[in-house]
Amino acid sequence: MVSNEDFEHIQQFVNVDQQTPVVLAEQIEWITPDELIEARAEYLALIEDWRQSWEALDTQRYLDFYAQEQFNFGRGGYDRWAKQKVNVNRGKTFVQVQLDLRGVFRYPGEKDMFVAHFTQRYLSNNYSGETNKQQYWQRDNNGRWRIVFEG
Repeated sequence: MVSNEDFEHIQQFVNVDQQTPVVLAEQIEWITPDELIEARAEYLALIEDWRQSWEALDTQRYLDFYAQEQFNFGRGGYDRWAKQKVNVNRGKTFVQVQLDLRGVFRYPGEKDMFVAHFTQRYLSNNYSGETNKQQYWQRDNNGRWRIVFEG
């Protein structure tokens, strides 16, 4: 729980327009600076691989980044969503995706999960747009990182 006094103190660091992430947790699990550097590099490499697969219009590789069983935090919908992605990509001659990362952090209280916050700028032959996005990545039973939620 955050007291009013504590919230007033952190308010100076929070920008509503930029949707500054605020992590609330029962306890903090500290890691060493080297562990932080290693984890951040791993997370950023995963996100970059996901972005590159999208730009390459390699739909199967792109879809492989998503957790089928745990899609949408286990609430389903993967098959319909994946079919839509395949159909959309058929109409593309090029895709450019630019990400402005705003934050990457481990998800408190969850084993092998991290969250990425970014602004996504998308351009293709028939669509362009910008959106703020969150991706929740979780390591699956085979040790592979998968996106379990994106919104």
